[in-house]
Amino acid sequence: MSSFKIDPPKDWVEPTDPSKYAEEAQKYIRAYRDYVKETITDAISASSVADILKHNEFVILYSGPSKGVYKKITCSVTNNDIRSSDMAFEYGASRINDTTAGITLNGIKLDPHFRPILEKIYSDPDELRDAVNDAYATVWGGISELFADLDFKTAATAVCGAGQDRVFVKDELPVLVRNPHVRTINEIDMDAVRRMYNEVSPDEAFRLVCLSELSMTLRKAQATGTPPTEGWTDFFERHFFYSIERDDTESGIPALTDAQHKRKESIIADFGLQDLFSASPLDWAKPHKPPAILTHSPKPSPKPV
Repeated sequence: MSSFKIDPPKDWVEPTDPSKYAEEAQKYIRAYRDYVKETITDAISASSVADILKHNEFVILYSGPSKGVYKKITCSVTNNDIRSSDMAFEYGASRINDTTAGITLNGIKLDPHFRPILEKIYSDPDELRDAVNDAYATVWGGISELFADLDFKTAATAVCGAGQDRVFVKDELPVLVRNPHVRTINEIDMDAVRRMYNEVSPDEAFRLVCLSELSMTLRKAQATGTPPTEGWTDFFERHFFYSIERDDTESGIPALTDAQHKRKESIIADFGLQDLFSASPLDWAKPHKPPAILTHSPKPSPKPV
C-alpha cells in the first residue's frame, strides 16, 4: 500500500505553567503513540492487514535489554534487535520492523521532536538518553500491541533482559496471552504462558518465556559442538541479560503467595516444564561455562535484622 503514511509529531506547545512541563511532555509523547496506533488501525480497516502488517505464521518478538542491563554490560554483545533479525532470517519468520507500518514508523526521525523537550527535564546525559529511548519505546508500544494481536500461530522471542520497562512486558505480553491464534512460543505450549499470566502473575509468565527462550537457544548451541561457537555465545549472552534483569526485577516484586505457588506448580506439571524450573540455565549447560565477562554476580541477600 504505497499511499500509507504516518505523519511526524506535531509541533510541541510548551505549557504556560512550568510545574506541569514534565507531565505535559509525557502526554505529548503518549498522544503521538495513540495517533500512530490509530493511523495503522484505520489503514487496516481501509485496506487489509496484509498491506499494513503483513506477516507469516511464524513471528519473532523482541525487546530490551532494559536500562539496568545495559548499564552492567562492559563488553561487546549482540543486542536483541540484531539477534531477532538473525532469527527471522533463520526461521523465515516475520518481525514488526519488516511490515509496512514498521518500516514507515522507522523512517520518521523522532529524536529531533523528543530530545529538545526532554532536555529541559533531564540535564544528566545518561538520564536524557534513557528518557529519549523510553519515548521511542512508548511510541513503538502501540504498534507492538497491534502486531502481538495478529493471527500468527508460532512465536519465538529475543526478550531475555527486557524487564518491566520494555515493550514486550508492558505492551506485547498482555495482548499475546489473549491472542487465541498463538499455539507455541519458544517451542512450548502457549497455553502454559497464558495460564501462568492469568493464574500466577505476569512476571512469572515473562520468566517462563525467558526460560523457554534460553532452553531453545541451548539446544541450538549444543548442536553446534563445544564452546566457543556462535551458538554458545548466543546462549551465554542471553543468559547474561536474563540474570541481570532477574536480579533487578525480583527484588522489587512481592513473593508469591502459597496459593500462587500451588498454581505455578500445577502449571509446571500439566505442561511438563519441570526441566525449566528444576535447575538454573547455567546448570543445564554444564560442563560448559560462560566466559568471565558474561558472568553476573547476584546482589547479596539482605542481612537479617
